[in-house]
Amino acid sequence: MLKLVRNELQKIFAKKSSWILMIILLGIMTLSCWVVAAVTPKADGVVLFSVTTSFNSFVTIFAVVIAAISLTEEFSKNTIKILLTRPYSRGQVLFSKLVAIMIYTLCLSLVTYAGSILIAMLFGNANGLTTVSKDWQNLTPLLSGFYATLNNYVVTLFYIGLVFIFAGGFRSLGLAVTMGVGLIWLGSMASSLLSGFIIWKKLFWLKWNPLTQLYLNYRFGSAVIPIEDKLDVGYWPNLIAVLVYTLIFYLIANWIFSKRDISYS
Repeated sequence: MLKLVRNELQKIFAKKSSWILMIILLGIMTLSCWVVAAVTPKADGVVLFSVTTSFNSFVTIFAVVIAAISLTEEFSKNTIKILLTRPYSRGQVLFSKLVAIMIYTLCLSLVTYAGSILIAMLFGNANGLTTVSKDWQNLTPLLSGFYATLNNYVVTLFYIGLVFIFAGGFRSLGLAVTMGVGLIWLGSMASSLLSGFIIWKKLFWLKWNPLTQLYLNYRFGSAVIPIEDKLDVGYWPNLIAVLVYTLIFYLIANWIFSKRDISYS
């Protein structure tokens, strides 16, 4: 099993796109900070750090793209037939891909967080980054930003579980990527609409739906969005709910993958 995971990691990091996406993300963060520093000369490290940490959503998008490529390419290039001739079950193959993508996403998340700090200090200073502030949930910006990064990582796993369902059922890479990225952009909008509907109709038992639980992504950092008290299930239940939904999506994807006919791939 470890050999399978190592093999999948080699595939991911051997792709130029895996590194290009990382470079693009750091480039966008750097350019944004440069613009803010040029327009607002008095912007300190805290302001610039809030700018860079706002790009966590790009980690989710890029991870979804890599997840879709990892699975659909096996079918488009017919390498899935070779992979399944080895003494591994389809479940083990899919799980190894999940673990490899989780590791890549974690690396991308940590690089983004570290880059946020370095870029903020490059164009500003370190003043205030280690000072407790009410604007950062009574934490230091560095700690709040770190928690925001971890929460975004969990939410990213949620979307990866979804894209595995699409990638496991579709033959088209473009379709799987489009569906995955589309869900990310529509997720927050649908969550807001659904939350409004729940409050309007007072159907508060519906607050456990997966879209409302994506509020996990807005609990820390500079992009905190208040939530209605009756919709807030608390941090730890929120975190557990997202992980449970991720597991459900993965199990569905695993079932689809195990039933998929590869004779025409």
